[in-house]
Amino acid sequence: RFYLPPGPWYDFWTSQRVDGPAYREVEVPLERMLLFVWGDSVLPLAPPMVYVGQKPWEPMGLDDRVNSEAAFSFPDPERTVEVRAERSGGEVLLTMSGARRAFEVRFLVPGRLRDVRFSGRVSETGWEETDGTAIVRLRAAGSCSLRANVD
Repeated sequence: RFYLPPGPWYDFWTSQRVDGPAYREVEVPLERMLLFVWGDSVLPLAPPMVYVGQKPWEPMGLDDRVNSEAAFSFPDPERTVEVRAERSGGEVLLTMSGARRAFEVRFLVPGRLRDVRFSGRVSETGWEETDGTAIVRLRAAGSCSLRANVD
C-alpha cells in the first residue's frame, strides 16, 4: 500500500496514468520495482549497462512527460546542462543549454508529434514514432531546441 500526492502520475513501466491524491494497492512481480513518475517531468536516463562505467553515457536518454512544463539540470564533466520542456496548446518546446552530447528523447506525454523542427547548435537530428511514442535523436553542441506540433 502506498500514497500518491495530488496530481497526475505515470507508472514508469507501463506509462499508465494514475491521478492523485490516492492510496493504492498494487501487486508487482519481485523483479520489478514499483516506480511512479510525476506527470510533468523530464527524467534523465543513462544507456543500459552491465556495470557502472562500462561505456560512455551516449546517447543520454530523456523520458519526457509534459502536460504543461517541466525542467531539470544535471552536472556534465565541464558544465551544468539545463533542460526545459513546455507544452502550450498544440505545441511542445524542448530547450537545452550547456549540452554537448548525443540525446535520445522519448516523448511519452504527449506521445504523437508532427512537424519536428530543430534550432541552435544541434546536428545529427532525426525522429520516429514507435508504438505511439515519439523518439527524437540529436547531438547538441551548446544551446539548442526542438519544437513540434502535437496531436
